[in-house]
Amino acid sequence: MSAFTQMLQGRLQLGASLTIGEYVLPRMLGPFALQYPDISIVMKVMNTTQIMDDILKHQLNFGLIEAPVHHPDMIVEPVMQDELKLIVPAGHDLAKRSKVNIEDVMNYPFVLREKGSGTRQVMEDQLQKKRLIHRI
Repeated sequence: MSAFTQMLQGRLQLGASLTIGEYVLPRMLGPFALQYPDISIVMKVMNTTQIMDDILKHQLNFGLIEAPVHHPDMIVEPVMQDELKLIVPAGHDLAKRSKVNIEDVMNYPFVLREKGSGTRQVMEDQLQKKRLIHRI
């Protein structure tokens, strides 16, 4: 098995969402490239919808995204856990509280990622589940 993996070569085309593509994969791709020097890696950083489209068009070998995907023509495997955090300036009203509920957060404006982003989808799904919003 070891001899076989050393013979891997070719082009690996993968898609990654913004967070994964900028913060997670760079630390992993360097060692991978050293271990498999005959594999050319092409990484596209896109949103979840674009990655799914490119996988379905066979333009990517695989993708790494944050959002859950339910598509009959895709196999999805979780590979790591992540969580969203609320961040506010030190002087903000919410910073003075020991506990903040999502209902409290909804009283303030906040920035969302673009439609098609996995991070946005996860956030919207949770807000819908709590009946705080309809699809934005």
